[in-house]
Amino acid sequence: MSTQSTPGYNGLAYASSDGGSTYPKLLELTDVTLSVDTDELDGRSHDSAGAYDPVAGSQKWTADATVLSVDADAGQAALIAAVTGKSTLKFHFDPAGTSSGKPRRAGDGIITSWQEAQPNTALRTTKIKIAGKGALVFSTQ
Repeated sequence: MSTQSTPGYNGLAYASSDGGSTYPKLLELTDVTLSVDTDELDGRSHDSAGAYDPVAGSQKWTADATVLSVDADAGQAALIAAVTGKSTLKFHFDPAGTSSGKPRRAGDGIITSWQEAQPNTALRTTKIKIAGKGALVFSTQ
């Protein structure tokens, strides 16, 4: 069986400045590592003869990503504002490009970690960690 391998996710982050009516693009993300984890609940009972019987519990998603920007780029200032303002952002992760009919993962999240590479020249690489708020939705663009 042939498969298509995708080397990594590209993503977009959107932020609303009007309370949620519109969401203009805030950041372009590269080298995204997306993780979904499900807690295991112990569902053992008499029916399982006391043997461990895992049941799916709460689920959370996280992402690690790189943001590439230029100091003069408005995206860098918007990223700092999102981090310091503890803003909830909307994220789209498109593992196979942005063409219609391709897979998409989407959800709301906050930036929980921000790392800037030194030295700070005109081109800046920033690594961020994202914690999802609510479900990560798997869909088609």
